[in-house]
Amino acid sequence: MGITLDFPAELHLDQALLDQGGPISIDNFGGAYAQGGLAPQGGFVVNIAATQLPPDSITEVINRDLQGVAIEFVRDAAVGGEAGKEVAYTYALGPANASRDLVVYVPHGTLLYKFFLSYRVNDPGEATFVATFESILSSVRFEL
Repeated sequence: MGITLDFPAELHLDQALLDQGGPISIDNFGGAYAQGGLAPQGGFVVNIAATQLPPDSITEVINRDLQGVAIEFVRDAAVGGEAGKEVAYTYALGPANASRDLVVYVPHGTLLYKFFLSYRVNDPGEATFVATFESILSSVRFEL
């Protein structure tokens, strides 16, 4: 995918998914998703995908990608020395299941990288999940 990164050894890399062309998927629950494809309580997942950079602005891409979700904020961010945008939102999958997501959009060369953090709304581990995500982001190096 044109990047290298570091992540804590206790996290699980979905090598089979990576071998099939990605995205990069790292979690703290060994890939044992809860019903509905959510991270289990106490779990988080980091996904990293890259697509061709569209001609649209990052703001237009965010608005298109996140139609219908409750966006909490959009702010400037940087990954690997490249400027981007970080967005926080929630995504309800029913009355009792909701995901909290952070996504950082970063254009680099001809690609648009999307770095996602997902976990259950109101999970008591939120601060730890966000700190781990920020640590992973701070380790990213673009190779292309």
